[in-house]
Amino acid sequence: MEVAIHRAAEGATKMGKPVKQLGSGVPADAQAELAILGTLLIENDTYFDAIGDLSTEDFSLDSHRIIFGAIASIMDGLEEGVHHADIVTLSHVLRKRGELGSVGGQAYLAGLTEGIPRRLNIEEHVKIVREKAKLRLLMEVGKGLYQSAEAQGINSSILIEGVQERLIRSVADENSDAISAAEVVGAIEAAILSKRNQNLEKTALDMTWGIEDLDKKTKGIYGGELTILAADSGSGKTQAMMQMVLANALEGIPVGIFSCEMPKEKLLQRLYPLMSDILTADHMRDPRLMNIHTHVPELKRISAEIAKLPIWIDDTSPLSIQKLRARAKMMRRRHGVRIIAVDYLQLLENPGKVGPEETRGVVFGLRDLAKGEPNCAVIALSQFSKEQGVVKKRHRTKGDLYGGSAIHHAAQNIVIITMEDSEKRDPGDDLDVEIMVDKSREGTRGRVTCVYNRKKLKFENAIQKEMKYGNSGSSTNAESYKDRSAGRD
Repeated sequence: MEVAIHRAAEGATKMGKPVKQLGSGVPADAQAELAILGTLLIENDTYFDAIGDLSTEDFSLDSHRIIFGAIASIMDGLEEGVHHADIVTLSHVLRKRGELGSVGGQAYLAGLTEGIPRRLNIEEHVKIVREKAKLRLLMEVGKGLYQSAEAQGINSSILIEGVQERLIRSVADENSDAISAAEVVGAIEAAILSKRNQNLEKTALDMTWGIEDLDKKTKGIYGGELTILAADSGSGKTQAMMQMVLANALEGIPVGIFSCEMPKEKLLQRLYPLMSDILTADHMRDPRLMNIHTHVPELKRISAEIAKLPIWIDDTSPLSIQKLRARAKMMRRRHGVRIIAVDYLQLLENPGKVGPEETRGVVFGLRDLAKGEPNCAVIALSQFSKEQGVVKKRHRTKGDLYGGSAIHHAAQNIVIITMEDSEKRDPGDDLDVEIMVDKSREGTRGRVTCVYNRKKLKFENAIQKEMKYGNSGSSTNAESYKDRSAGRD
């Protein structure tokens, strides 16, 4: 890295704009700063994952401040047409701003990634840079205090008060999240008036579960909230998630899915029976049952419909909660997703933590993700604790959740699915389902009863069990599904 710093200085001198150098004895760590900048260019996700509240002012060199500011602008989506930070895009942004020469030109940028190992522990470098910045602040405050006291032109109590104020801001990381009530009420008014002007049928719903009675009970899905959807293994929680994903995507609401267990192909395959009056779960499991004249054309048509939907899937596994948050924010910025669905939270890792501490870190990490994105909802699937030597209970509660205490405190909503034992019915028969709203933002708990159509892989209101589905005809099945989900048959 010393070579990179030397090369950067040489490049800046050739451009006629030398890099500002700090005087001896000033707290700074240029190597740590270079490590941060280089890592950001190699692994963009670290900007969301590990940078925290690091600001341009924390860097000791002007060149590093300019570069970090440009990278932050790219990563925050403020540079039109630029979505990824690398040497080329960074050069483009700096040149457009007229600042490329100020940082030493191409020579400087070329040296940023030299000697940077993959998976660098950037958090430690951030701590170093911030600590040096605070020491420089103390030196600056002390120097100013000395000069003001020496001039004897100001009261000592005023000097002390000014120093305290500046130091308190530093301890609070200079970026307080607190804002006044006056700044909040405007957003509240805008949201309420916006909903007032909507069609009455949609007023209460922000986003939908795709199950009419569950929407009525919960008032739908809202942005800025963490919702836990729980069920025993094989009790339909993934399919309930996919039904919700489809219902919102058909309304034009972008959805992002993080599937830690199931490959993306298997996940999307679950949409075909939901969108077709011809294809069933049996056809998906055994394609040999398909008729070449009816089912195969339908398969191709549904594939074309799904390809148009605003659905993005990341099936990376294993995945840490830190990496998921970074990727979710990137997905939100690039694709405007309004729902982040996670299947499922017990498969997320929290490096350095084990047992309950790991689960707590994961759950509160999801909560912070939702809290930081007020227009985006986070839906996380969850398993129950294993019961040793105890017969599985018919009705589960949030107390049975693995990591139940952390989930209870972190989530705004907890929804539990209990499905009838499939062995008690003939293959293909509908199964009775109870959906328990065990915690709700509205404070109202309650049960919703419905059936699970095993051929369509669909949760249906009880009344829908008797409905006759029309043929595929000229109208698209996507449209007919939307109508059925909205209860407009």
